[in-house]
Amino acid sequence: MKFPIIPCDLCGSQDGLQRNVMKNMIADIEQRMPGRKDTMIRALGNANPSHLLDASLFDFSALN
Repeated sequence: MKFPIIPCDLCGSQDGLQRNVMKNMIADIEQRMPGRKDTMIRALGNANPSHLLDASLFDFSALN
């Protein structure tokens, strides 16, 4: 049907996106310090609701 191909910023396939920059940065860190990527992924699973500074997840007004 000859539809035009429209660039998509959501899929991450374009060059120069911040997603690609972060991917390269994490790969560099992992190469210099093996195991850091796994440590970062585990740390994301250990986040407490109060650490996210989101009032809908934690009642900060009750801390007084």
